Formats: sequence, structure tokens, C-alpha cells
Amino acid sequence: MSQIGPIFRALMRNKVGALLIALQVAVTMTIIVNAIHLINARGDLMGRSSGLDEANQFYVTSVGYANDFDAPYVIDTDLDGIRQLPSVDDAVQINAIPMSNGGWSMGLQTKAGEGENSVPTALYMTDEHGLNTLDVELIAGENFKATEISYRDRNTRDWPQSVILTEALAKSLFPDLSPTEIVGQTVYIQSNEPLTIIGIMDHLQAPWTGWTTVNHSMLVPNKFDSPYSRYLVRAKPG
Repeated sequence: MSQIGPIFRALMRNKVGALLIALQVAVTMTIIVNAIHLINARGDLMGRSSGLDEANQFYVTSVGYANDFDAPYVIDTDLDGIRQLPSVDDAVQINAIPMSNGGWSMGLQTKAGEGENSVPTALYMTDEHGLNTLDVELIAGENFKATEISYRDRNTRDWPQSVILTEALAKSLFPDLSPTEIVGQTVYIQSNEPLTIIGIMDHLQAPWTGWTTVNHSMLVPNKFDSPYSRYLVRAKPG
């Protein structure tokens, strides 16, 4: 303690040096605070719920090379075979995997022609097995029926009539309605194509972990007609 006085008096005689030390301390504290903020932010990203049964899920890809490759036949046959495995709970062909940083996004509007007011959402193509495979639950409405599922290719521009939305996306579109009231409402994709909301699911993240609307996701009743297929598989525990 006896050394503080002389140090303080020396600093007062050299005010430039004192100012430099103060600036160094301020810069150091700023760096420390920013680092703590980044660590906390990363921790929040890592800790948030994905909506998936991560411990029991994986995906596999299949690529067909034959000139006369019949994608719908192969996809249906693959899925039937995978689902019949005793260790498998369910499986689905899907165009993107949550949190994979690669996928499809679209914009939805509550009124036709209002593209500038669109709400961004991740888009997942699934069939009637999608909810169970992803391990998400309906909190309102109903699942897709097998008769609603259709194949689409890269040249298809129109969309199916029905969609299932996450609760977060549904509330962004209709903030004053409850999930039950949102079921049956119409939204528009590509500015003027109507879609009917048939179900609201609890939670499902988008593929992009840093997306500000990461909880905005929707399911459409499509399979992708392509030689390249991605199958999401949910195994039974263990």
C-alpha cells in the first residue's frame, strides 16, 4: 500500500502516461466484455432446442446413375425397405436437414400480391411420415394424408394446397390468433399462390443456425423427383 502514493504522484506529473494507461485498461475491458458476450451468444445458440430427436436421427443419401432411372419407384422402394427395418422408427425423403446450413427458403404473405411484406421461412418437403421422423408434434390441426403427397421436380413452379407451419411462423403471420384459429387460414407463396394451413407444429429449426428467423419452418407434402435423394431416418432408442 505504501507504494501507491508515489506511483499516483508520478502519474499526475506525467498525465499523458496516465491517460495511455487508462485507455489501455478501457480497451482491455472492452475486449473482455465483447468476448464474454460472444461466448454467451454462442452458448445460447448451442443450447436452444432444435425440435429434433437428435440422439436417434441420421441421414443417408442415394444417387442413381442409370439413364432410365425411375426416381419415384426407387424412392418409394427405399423408404419401404428402411421403414421395415426392426431398428427403425420411421424415415422420410427430405430436401434439407435442420441446422445443416443448406436448404430452401421462401416467403409467405397473408394477402396476395404483398411480396414486400413476406415472412421468411425454411421449407421442408416431406410426406405423411415427416412429423414422426422429425419428432415434432402437432399442437393444432392435422397431418398430411398419403393421398396429398405428390412428386415435384426442379421445373415445377406451383405448390401443393396444404402446409404445416411451426408455431413461431404461424404467430409471425397471424399474431392475434391462437394456433387453433390459425388452422384453416390462407397464406400466399410467390406473392399470389394460395396455401391452406392444415396444421401447426410445436417447434422445428431452419437449416441456418445464424438465421434471425431460425424457428420459422414449414412442411409441404412433396417428394423430390430426382436421382439424388436424402433420407432422414429416426432409429429406435439404442
